[in-house]
Amino acid sequence: MTVVQRNPEAVWTEVSRLGNGLADAMVARLPVDRDFRPCQSLRLTIERPALNLRTDGPPDGETAKRLYRQTMDEFIRVRGTAPLSEVKRLADRICLLQDGRVVLQKPWLTDEDRRRGQVAADLVSLRLNDLVLMGFPGETFWQTPVKAGKAAQERRVRFVSFTLANGTIGYIPTEADRPLGDYEVVNCVLGDGAEAKLEAAAKAMVERE
Repeated sequence: MTVVQRNPEAVWTEVSRLGNGLADAMVARLPVDRDFRPCQSLRLTIERPALNLRTDGPPDGETAKRLYRQTMDEFIRVRGTAPLSEVKRLADRICLLQDGRVVLQKPWLTDEDRRRGQVAADLVSLRLNDLVLMGFPGETFWQTPVKAGKAAQERRVRFVSFTLANGTIGYIPTEADRPLGDYEVVNCVLGDGAEAKLEAAAKAMVERE
């Protein structure tokens, strides 16, 4: 069923209603003087774990185009008979190779990064009294900070994590998600084990707080 919106202003009326409703609810719960505590301790910690880059991408655009055509031909040939897992693998490979893309040609990777096969990722922890704010590089999945959060609970420290801190290194899927493919995995510049290394580094940082 197709719903035709006859009043073009109605959508903005609804946006205004939702926005003002959220704002009113937040304003009603703004902190008061008794909610604040003086700053008794403040500490900034930065770790830079070196994360391996992936090695399964094409080295240049011409190779990517050639592999794209080969993979597309194979996909068309087997899509009606091959197991779904194989069709999915080929579809992800096509997504990786389309338009002659080279996965490591990203603005946040330097020639030195590509030569070494590694990129240093900033992992930032700001300890304010009993609160730890931790910034993860790139777009991590929600599972990555979980162990660090549990370590904070054990130390009776509050923990808040966020992503895209200090720039980006793209998507950072979990090790469990890597075999499943899909958009984030296909477009990730990091190799196997990168997320596990980041997860362990975050947990160790909290345990040292």
